[in-house]
Amino acid sequence: MRPLNTLLLATAIAMTGGCVSVAATDEPIMPTLGEFLDTRMVSTANQPRALHASFDSGTSQLLLYTVNAETLQITREFTSAPIDFPVEGLCLYQDRQQHLHLFLLSELFEAHQYLLLPEAAVNWRMVPVRTLPLGPETEFCTVDDNSGTFFANEAELAVWAHDAHPEADTVRTLVDLAAPWGSLGEGPGTIMVRDDELLITEVTENQQYALQIEGEQFQHIAADILPEVVPVAETGSMPDLGDAADDPAIWLHPETPELSLILGTNKRRGLFVYDLSGKELQRLDVGRVNNVDVRYGATWQGRQVDLAAASNRDLNTISLFAIDRATRQLSLITNIDPPLGEVYGLCLYQNTDKQIHAFINDENGTYLQYALSVDDEQWRGELVREFHVGTQPEGCVANDRTGELFVGEEDVGIWVIGAEASTGTTLTLVAKVDGTLLHDDVEGLALYTQRSATGVRDYLVISSQGNDSYVVMEAIAPYRASGAFRIGMGLDDGIDGASETDGLEVSSANLGGIYSEGIMIVQDGRNVMPAEPQNFKLVPWSAVRDVLERNR
Repeated sequence: MRPLNTLLLATAIAMTGGCVSVAATDEPIMPTLGEFLDTRMVSTANQPRALHASFDSGTSQLLLYTVNAETLQITREFTSAPIDFPVEGLCLYQDRQQHLHLFLLSELFEAHQYLLLPEAAVNWRMVPVRTLPLGPETEFCTVDDNSGTFFANEAELAVWAHDAHPEADTVRTLVDLAAPWGSLGEGPGTIMVRDDELLITEVTENQQYALQIEGEQFQHIAADILPEVVPVAETGSMPDLGDAADDPAIWLHPETPELSLILGTNKRRGLFVYDLSGKELQRLDVGRVNNVDVRYGATWQGRQVDLAAASNRDLNTISLFAIDRATRQLSLITNIDPPLGEVYGLCLYQNTDKQIHAFINDENGTYLQYALSVDDEQWRGELVREFHVGTQPEGCVANDRTGELFVGEEDVGIWVIGAEASTGTTLTLVAKVDGTLLHDDVEGLALYTQRSATGVRDYLVISSQGNDSYVVMEAIAPYRASGAFRIGMGLDDGIDGASETDGLEVSSANLGGIYSEGIMIVQDGRNVMPAEPQNFKLVPWSAVRDVLERNR
């Protein structure tokens, strides 16, 4: 809330007998029962102004309006459709990209977050984003735009903090409590942000408290400030609620790159196949497949095909699929039964002799390596090596060019080992989970190969799930970090960002158009705007390159 704008608006309300008088430019003045107030500076169509938000309790509609500083004339910019839940309060939030958000507090113990999108010079659209759980009798909220923190009071009991970012987890963090458990006396009443302070008024209005948002007490809720790229496409949502989508892979069409495929696992039912626009083309209900990978050059029934392999948790197997190059259809060929308690992560490796290997792991840290025979009517695998990490692994990726395998240990970091079975069982730690660059869990791993006049350089791309970011580092010693970024909202295409990512895949192949430098595909663990089941997001690699170069 901005004090000067609040004073101005309070004066206007007093002059109209306790109601907000909202006048559209072409309509007469219409008194409304205005409640609540928050303000942000906005600029649309090159018109900077203070935009106020209130709620009309008589019609259950949100009001957005401006106030003329000289005449106190109030001009309406937007009136929403009636809100279908009882509204207890509201607050605004302006993120680092200057997107304007609205939080509506519901008497049903929820905060509904919306994007307010400008449609014209003085018109807006409300886009539902997500819902946050609140405590009972939450009446006031405020947002610190600098840290991206949403605060809400639980009347006479506590003040809580949430990450205001649309892709953030909905968990809340305790700020302070009423006495005798905390320092807020009779309990919190109104709250507001001023500069870097959270001002909390005691419910009896006898005492006001000022807490430093940047102080030690709030370090654990302040969001990391990272640059963002935006997705340009997304797949359809999974048909299953909860944790369903997991890992993508890319199959490159041998002649027409635009006809390449995205394979995505649904760990509740099977393998899904999409085109590069995100349209679903095929669904194989083969069981709870977790990770998937692709390699090229196999034979099935006398035809040249390509190979997809997936870890199948229902069957506890490695499921092998043939990819028909002409029809782009996948067929399940066979299953390999590894002696593991529960199969989990998987990746493939193809050496210079075109021999394809599969790596499969168990949650207990065991890795098994299979040499695959996929050049006749009886596809099969031969166990050729076993090695271990200390705790739970999942993601892995092999560099076919250098013969190295990168392995993620979720709470520890990333290891490297030779991809050939003859290279032994010793792993070397190349990146540690330290809470600075890498945040546990380490999930998906992928490789981007950059070719230029000066040579070839490989980059490791990592899902750093603990802070909803993606890390890029050189895939050669000393494994220098190139940077980190997040995937934010693509408002031009109406696509939300990505967060809590499990699997990801990248390719440097020229796939045409916006994907001429390649593509990045990530699983979106929290699919919002509006809240829907999980899916996969598509990002042009050129956007990743740009953000890494700008932030070196």
